[in-house]
Amino acid sequence: MTILNRLPRVPAQYRSVYGGLLTISLLFGANFTVTGAVLPQMIRSFDWSYTAAASVMAAGSIGYFGATFVSGFVVHRIGLRVTAVIGMTLNACALALFGATPSLLVNVLLYVVIGVGSGCVEVVLNYGAVRMERDGRSQLMNLLHAAFSVGGMLGPLAASRLLDVGAPWQVVFRIIAAGAALAAVWMALLPFQRLEEPLPPPRRGNTASAGGSGVAELPLDHLLVGLCVALLFIYVGAEVGVSGWIAEYFVSVLGSTPAQGAFLVTLFWGGILAGRLLLAFFYTGTNSALAILTLAAVAAAGLIVAVAAGGPVAAAAGFVAGGFGFSCIYPLVMSIVGRYVPARRQSVAVGLASSGGGIGALVFPLPIAAVAQQIGIRRGFLLYVLLTLLLIGIAFATVLRTRAIDRSRP
Repeated sequence: MTILNRLPRVPAQYRSVYGGLLTISLLFGANFTVTGAVLPQMIRSFDWSYTAAASVMAAGSIGYFGATFVSGFVVHRIGLRVTAVIGMTLNACALALFGATPSLLVNVLLYVVIGVGSGCVEVVLNYGAVRMERDGRSQLMNLLHAAFSVGGMLGPLAASRLLDVGAPWQVVFRIIAAGAALAAVWMALLPFQRLEEPLPPPRRGNTASAGGSGVAELPLDHLLVGLCVALLFIYVGAEVGVSGWIAEYFVSVLGSTPAQGAFLVTLFWGGILAGRLLLAFFYTGTNSALAILTLAAVAAAGLIVAVAAGGPVAAAAGFVAGGFGFSCIYPLVMSIVGRYVPARRQSVAVGLASSGGGIGALVFPLPIAAVAQQIGIRRGFLLYVLLTLLLIGIAFATVLRTRAIDRSRP
């Protein structure tokens, strides 16, 4: 069987929309990683401390959390198209202005707007994929997040090249802003209504129409939704922190140049991309919880190697392995939502789970930056190792819960 035969099949009625989602996912990925890529240069050009830089990232997480939480409740009312256009427009405007002044307050406020736009886009991407892929599988979701990883690689790579030729670090933000503006126009023209077909009426009794399989499902399992929120809370907190601080880690601990540090962010996201492509093409199972547990163990092992390494090559290999472990945790969590959450609750569950990620991105960077400021960034990264070990425990609990739900089904 050739690789093309393994390519996930997009239902014909959704192909144009899916192409649009792939594009905004790529832009979202570039937007997500480029700040970490230029962080060393940003800190030095604006004379910011680690905690000041972390406050900018935290501001984005505040906006992201608020937008994902609200969007989960209102997306089925205002529609995916309006939500996507709002998100991309906000991103375009804020990215065009970010870094124009060294004022910490101004950049914090702009990053709040970037976070709001990103949160809107996040809910559109995940809810859209859940509506297309309703059989509990994760191939389309993984491929969509693979596009995010491509953007996650291209953003830092572009930043690295621009820094190499002496361009201001702000230029890469302007490039992404232009792409976001064009994408907003494109989103306004796509037939998102095909994803918003009327849901089947709820069944009488304690069952509801399934979100994924078209058969009767158990009522909404609040414990499972809580575990999904917890998974993304820890996972996003760890991934955002690692991605955001790799460049500075290599510059301050291993003596790399800012351009080399930016390139290391690309390598980390290369590991994430490899994992997402492999699962998109080759993973056809529906045991998403067990897959999450396996990947969490790989992520923990990779970060342990990276932090223990004394040289840049071994550290880079560890971070790439860590990226591979992080790769599909997010889309697999969303696939659990698609399989186990009744269709009428899916947009809310997607929003809540995404909000968990936003809280994680908000809670962890500031205290870890404070630790790095006081005792060194290498010790700060040890806290990310601890987070991945905690992630393993939550993933194990999710495996047990999904098995219990499967056993209780008629």
